[in-house]
Amino acid sequence: MLMLVRVLATCSAFALFASQANAQELAPSSEFFPTAIGTQWVFSAGGVEILERVVAHERIGNDVCARVETVFNGEPVSDEHIAVRPDGIYRVAVAGQPVTPAFRLAKFPPRLNDTWTINSMLADQPIAGSFQTGQDKVTVPAGEYATLTSTGSGFQIGQAKLSFVYHFARGVGKVMQVTKIDGQPDVVLQLKSFTPAKTAATASAIPR
Repeated sequence: MLMLVRVLATCSAFALFASQANAQELAPSSEFFPTAIGTQWVFSAGGVEILERVVAHERIGNDVCARVETVFNGEPVSDEHIAVRPDGIYRVAVAGQPVTPAFRLAKFPPRLNDTWTINSMLADQPIAGSFQTGQDKVTVPAGEYATLTSTGSGFQIGQAKLSFVYHFARGVGKVMQVTKIDGQPDVVLQLKSFTPAKTAATASAIPR
């Protein structure tokens, strides 16, 4: 009996260690996309404010991702899993649904006029188009930034054509996003404030 108790205790201790090791997996970060838990961006979009925040680090397949939650009027309305890989920034999942293969938002190392194609699926919806890397200087409520741009074109929602431009600034991440859909006004997110995480050495979700 004593031997059984010791074996069970050893197994429990190993399970606890494995759980803690898994919980301490940290998502890789980039100067163009900080992933520390607690990082927050507040964007203005017309007359409204949208908060995006890193709430957890979670493994999806081979990626340890930052789970980025979008908050509107104090309520979480969506989330996505973002992975930083050596060759770029990827959207790995949206609202718990995997993007297959992952959707590359920016390409590393940054090279002017570099291009890549997208041919992915989200649930049963195809996502196809192309991107090109550029550079720009933008002024948003949070200030003026030199940005790495990713311009997407050739995408569709139903019969409507869709294009967008992401602006990433060093040390901050996304500072502007412009989305164009045929027949609709442009949707422009502009950074209003950026709050870096207090510490990068935690992998637990922040309080809601």
